[in-house]
Amino acid sequence: MLLRTLLLDLALTHAPQDLWCYVIDAGGQGLSLLAGLPQIGGLIQARDRDHIQRLLTMIDREIRRRQALFRDRGANDLPAYRQHERLPAWLIVIDKLALLREEFKDKQGYETISDDLIRLARLARTYGVHFVITADSTRDIGYHLLALFDNRIALRLPELQDYNDVLGGRVTSQIPANVPGRALWGHAE
Repeated sequence: MLLRTLLLDLALTHAPQDLWCYVIDAGGQGLSLLAGLPQIGGLIQARDRDHIQRLLTMIDREIRRRQALFRDRGANDLPAYRQHERLPAWLIVIDKLALLREEFKDKQGYETISDDLIRLARLARTYGVHFVITADSTRDIGYHLLALFDNRIALRLPELQDYNDVLGGRVTSQIPANVPGRALWGHAE
């Protein structure tokens, strides 16, 4: 529900010329309902390894292209570049990262997608390419990828310590189970 709300809100507030979204749906949570939005450049199921690999290659090429464009214009981020030319931000949404990682295990059981995601997320933000990733726990994301996310949202989690892991700060009380739609938002230092 959170991802549907986020994507619908962005579609209402941003023209397709300003925002393109690419969605990897490993959670089966109904994100396919959004495929018809003009801002959705692609919606891929996690089991479609070939399309996901092509998407990652496309993201990598776009970041490199934007690096050259920004350098030529003397721009150090997307807002500065937009003073010269319109360029859409990209939002890459991955629902249920653990399931995606399972799909990308090789024959020896080694998971092969996390390194690509870490590299892309590390480079991307400056060039207007942003990631939204959902997971059931911080273990599903891994420290190196989690550390790249400044803004984090925690829905109801089983243990109080889990909030501290997600939000990067001390949380003193659990979100009540009987109050749907509640979350904690944190900005990692």
